[in-house]
Amino acid sequence: MCDERLALGLRQQRDRLSLMLRYQPDQIAVFLGQRSLLCEVKSEVGRSKNFAIEADSLLGAREWERTGDLVFYAFVDVSVHDLEQSVTGCWLRELAVTMVKVPTTTDWEAHKRRMAEAALTFPGCRIEACNLQRDGSGTPFVLVPKQSRALRPLAELLSARSGDMFAEEPVRWA
Repeated sequence: MCDERLALGLRQQRDRLSLMLRYQPDQIAVFLGQRSLLCEVKSEVGRSKNFAIEADSLLGAREWERTGDLVFYAFVDVSVHDLEQSVTGCWLRELAVTMVKVPTTTDWEAHKRRMAEAALTFPGCRIEACNLQRDGSGTPFVLVPKQSRALRPLAELLSARSGDMFAEEPVRWA
């Protein structure tokens, strides 16, 4: 009962801590004696030219990022069978948000107002209505093109960013 009330409360809150708690990144990598990183994993099965990130999730990641340069995104194109080519990524600060899509649901006006406020976090982005997808959550989202220049192979991303910092495998991915 307490867990359900907590989850409901976090869904209704829009403050910074609630965003951080509700949208914790999927994975944590710990490199002993060096640093820890947060990794958000997004996948797509080949039906689209883009990966999608829920806008509130991205806002939550930006809150985590305030503590340091520690959030990166791993994007997996499940339709690509070569593992090295199917997994790309980018650091959060390298992700350019140019458009927030807002599904036309019963909450359309409320979502649109919130995203207009959030646009301050995404300078220069447009807010655009879209039809609700059958498998979508009904909440605002951003699209990351699979061909984006910001996306690089994961091994290159980690090595180029940190020199020898990630020469060793992480002690733990959780």
